[in-house]
Amino acid sequence: MRESSGRVSLQDAVRRFQREPGSWGNSYNWFRAEAQRSGRVSLGLQPQFEAATIDVPVMKVKGRWTVDAGELEEALKVHRRALGERHQITQDLAQHVLHGEPGSRLSTDFGGYERHVDFHRVWDSVPLSERGGDSWICSRCWASASLEHGRQECHLCADWSGCGRDCTLSRVSCRQCGTSMPV
Repeated sequence: MRESSGRVSLQDAVRRFQREPGSWGNSYNWFRAEAQRSGRVSLGLQPQFEAATIDVPVMKVKGRWTVDAGELEEALKVHRRALGERHQITQDLAQHVLHGEPGSRLSTDFGGYERHVDFHRVWDSVPLSERGGDSWICSRCWASASLEHGRQECHLCADWSGCGRDCTLSRVSCRQCGTSMPV
């Protein structure tokens, strides 16, 4: 529904966003609760290395949550650009081209990767996929890295159910070219 003041109902904005590739499938009630909680809703991804969302302000007009029509259009345009960048980063990774500086975390179509000086850690956001979750790759020769686990486990792993990280990892090495990095 288009309002006379250049506003679109939140329900219509959510429908439009959910037709976009890469949108999230939260229910309209989730978006409405987010509007109530923060006065903003997330309607897309920002074009940058780490995934960040586009938060669009919402306001009630005559008892209905609405968003500015121009801000909605801009959010959708930025979201499409972000997906294009993410797809290009994915294609470049397949061609052995890395983006960002050491310490950067980049999103890909399948998950993402984190740059280190001589290695990069690649992860798949789909558990138990054919890529096998996390893996370390040598950034010099692109061989799979060997991992050494010489650290003591962290407090969470020792006392509870685990930290979700590889906290005992102490060194990453490449057997093919001899590159090595302490972690």
